[in-house]
Amino acid sequence: MLQRIQVEQMGLAPAQVQRYRSFCTQMSRTLVRRHGPLGRLARMPDLAFLALLLTSLREGGGSGPAPGPDNPYTDYVADMAVALRYQDYMDNWLDDHSYRDLALAKLLEPARLNVLQRYPRQCAAAHSCLSRLHRGEQQNCTDIEQMSSYWGQVMAEIFDFCRGSHGEQLRALGDATGRLFYLLDAWEDLPHDQRTGAYNPLAHLADSPDFESDCRALLDRQRQLALDALDKLPLRTDCALAERLLLSLAAPRPNPAAHRRPVSRRAV
Repeated sequence: MLQRIQVEQMGLAPAQVQRYRSFCTQMSRTLVRRHGPLGRLARMPDLAFLALLLTSLREGGGSGPAPGPDNPYTDYVADMAVALRYQDYMDNWLDDHSYRDLALAKLLEPARLNVLQRYPRQCAAAHSCLSRLHRGEQQNCTDIEQMSSYWGQVMAEIFDFCRGSHGEQLRALGDATGRLFYLLDAWEDLPHDQRTGAYNPLAHLADSPDFESDCRALLDRQRQLALDALDKLPLRTDCALAERLLLSLAAPRPNPAAHRRPVSRRAV
């Protein structure tokens, strides 16, 4: 998940801002507590949304400050941050041959192995789906539905904490948000990818005169699917905050206007 949530720009009440930030702080502390100082390499602040969501679903959930460091949901989401950040570093190494990211992945490897032992299902899903995603990129796959589904599967497994109650609804929300993140990334990265010739699943459509309106319609549909999935969760607290955070996660960043013709395409 990306650093999309900007609480200062969301018009939240002060108590809501404090509530969300308390989860972010808790996540950072939990990473260090569970994985040592190198756990900071796995910081993914936006995953605090999932910690808040799972906490809100728990029985007897309160609406005050975030739970203490023994909160199982914060622990779980911190571990998932390790798994995802490690995969992100390795993807950057494979895609861009970034020695910096390879070094960071090596530093995070012991923590990742600990997470793999605790959560083999989620880690296996992340490795399998993102490996298929990488192969699709190498083959210059133009099937947007297929490519976005890989991230959807990853996030579905991660959102489904323990395959317990609300598992089906959590998986639906994870799938919808994972697909949306992938599409947003493709949309936002397109000008850069056009300049560099990097893979982008939208590039083959960029010559269409309706390209921009079609992409916005696609993003709007996927965003609504995510909001519908969130609405089906019986949240005990933080309902309005969760919806606002999801809307922030789902909002496209401002982009250059050049979402048209590719300058070059990488042959893969």
